Amino acid sequence: MHDRASRQAAIIDPVLDLLDAYRVQVSEQGLSVRYALETHSHSDHASATHAVRAEFGAQVGAVASRGNARPDLELWDGQKLPLGQSSLEVLATPGHTADSVCFRLGNLLFTGDTLLVGGTGRWDAPDGDPALLWNSLDQRLAPLEPGLVVLPAHGCSGHLFSLLGVERKRNLDWLSGSAQELLERKRSEFRDPPPESVLRHLAFNHERDPDGSRRERTLGGAWVCAAASPEADPFTVLGVDKFKKALARRDPAALFIDVREASEFEALRIAGSVQVPLSELGLRVSELRAAPRIFVVCQSGRRSQNAAQTLTYVGHPDVVQLKGGIQAWQQAGYEVETSS
Repeated sequence: MHDRASRQAAIIDPVLDLLDAYRVQVSEQGLSVRYALETHSHSDHASATHAVRAEFGAQVGAVASRGNARPDLELWDGQKLPLGQSSLEVLATPGHTADSVCFRLGNLLFTGDTLLVGGTGRWDAPDGDPALLWNSLDQRLAPLEPGLVVLPAHGCSGHLFSLLGVERKRNLDWLSGSAQELLERKRSEFRDPPPESVLRHLAFNHERDPDGSRRERTLGGAWVCAAASPEADPFTVLGVDKFKKALARRDPAALFIDVREASEFEALRIAGSVQVPLSELGLRVSELRAAPRIFVVCQSGRRSQNAAQTLTYVGHPDVVQLKGGIQAWQQAGYEVETSS
């Protein structure tokens, strides 16, 4: 994430295997990376915070924990981290691990593994505690505004994001009712002793400047992440002919969005569509939820399916996706607008 005015950025929970992707984003968007932040000590992948620090001059931020030599900046509850004209608020939410935190930036809530879409992170890390996890949900997150956009570290169950109020009503872990009920629900996750891969990940991620050749390469995200798969979200999928007819009779208040990136949209698009890139869907969720109906397209249908699934999950009652995307639209002989 970044502050648009200053281009200052923070990378939250960076993964070493994705370092090339971060390089591309930083270069293409002209960003200055100020922070590399951890929501918790990761036991399922190799963290890239040390590499982000070395390459971009970022400060590594994490909650102080025993044996963790990585951070330059020790995080604490209520702390505000300046980011251009904005600031990130640190919310202590222990339970998945003792050092778990969430970060809030305006209407965005980066929840790490504390709160996933449809579930919560496993609590059987060496310092996990289901009672603390319940307290973090019930006392720390529950009082926050229901419209906050929930962005977990992973475990999105096929969705791009959720809303805090939606998770409060639908997340079965959060509906447990008490710490004891949550413990019983998640008891099957417990493994003692932890797998050796978990301990190797933790050891690597707590070194200040580890040797990348010694990292644990197995991405065991399923072990620490216990998101529940929600029921299928109902949205309408139409072929090109029916989609075109539905567009012709649409309510003027309905939205017709194209979730591709700006360069794709500028090159060609279906007349009447407006660009809302997939990466910005969460920033405009209030506007989108207010529309009586949403038509959504992308290039081939994959991204629009993600968008449609997410929008229905967070409460939009009427979303229509174009099957096969603009590729199918053009193959059917229908016109598109171009920049030429």
